[in-house]
Amino acid sequence: MTQEVLPEKMYISYYSATKGKKVLKLLNKTQLIFISSNNKIIEPSKKEWESFWEKIEQIGIWDLEESYNRCILTDGYKWEINISFNNKIIESTGTNLDPTLYIGNKLISVLDKFLDAIYDLTEIQMD
Repeated sequence: MTQEVLPEKMYISYYSATKGKKVLKLLNKTQLIFISSNNKIIEPSKKEWESFWEKIEQIGIWDLEESYNRCILTDGYKWEINISFNNKIIESTGTNLDPTLYIGNKLISVLDKFLDAIYDLTEIQMD
């Protein structure tokens, strides 16, 4: 596979009080490993990577703030996105709060759209 579609770095985690912690990270140059109750190795195709980069570009992933936090003492969720690709870097975390943006007159969760793109890339449900 050609290097132009592969990330230099990728680490995504999602924790919920009800489902525990799930991690997706770059294992080597071409594979991802999903760590949860069991480990799964994934090797997306060039076409799947191209589609993934296109989707996250559309949702503005590279423009996220460093931190999104809302303090809630009971059940909640935490997430972390750390990706480096083609001289672009995103390092963003959150607790009980999603980054959002308006598309037309609709308020959209960037985190939900990002997790949908992860699912399309890996067929793994992170949240």
